[in-house]
Amino acid sequence: MYRGKRKNVQDRIDKVEEILKDFKSAQIEFGSLRRLSDFIAQRLSSQGDKCTGSTFRRKGVYRELLLRFMGQDDLVNKEETKNHLVRLQSESLFRGMSMLELTQKCTELEAQNTHLNILLDKSRTDKRALSAPPKAEIYSSSRLKILESELDRTRGVLLRAMESAGGFRISFSEGLVQDTSGIEELTIMDKNDFPYFFSKKEEDREF
Repeated sequence: MYRGKRKNVQDRIDKVEEILKDFKSAQIEFGSLRRLSDFIAQRLSSQGDKCTGSTFRRKGVYRELLLRFMGQDDLVNKEETKNHLVRLQSESLFRGMSMLELTQKCTELEAQNTHLNILLDKSRTDKRALSAPPKAEIYSSSRLKILESELDRTRGVLLRAMESAGGFRISFSEGLVQDTSGIEELTIMDKNDFPYFFSKKEEDREF
């Protein structure tokens, strides 16, 4: 499936480059990125490739082609630097917060909680008073909430960083985060390594 999608992306890139080449030969200029992107979208849609101008303004690989055509190389370089820094920040956050370790700790605490609840239920059934398990249960629940809060904050920061940088596809249904800024889509996160990130049911997103 992804091979076909990559081919479609490359085909579209080739078409955009051809259109821009025609514009340059005819010395056609556009006053804004929006006008240029909307015109290209109309041209491709008329050829059966349904798309909108926002696709070319938003997606890194298309946006770069259009900006360079308009002679805005400085802006392209600034955006590349910004996106690189955001990706480094995101990568640092992945490592620094040790999300996998925290998720494993949450799982351990949940298991402890389950075990303590079983003991409590048994104590009630047998009418035996156990003082230690309730204290441990309170501690475990509190610690679990702290870790979940940390994970929620980390998750929020990552989502905002991806939205700011652009060029990401998040599929909660598939449990994947992919970098779509280049020709090939690269998987940078999956639900096996980051189960907590994908634990909340949300609509798929593309920035």
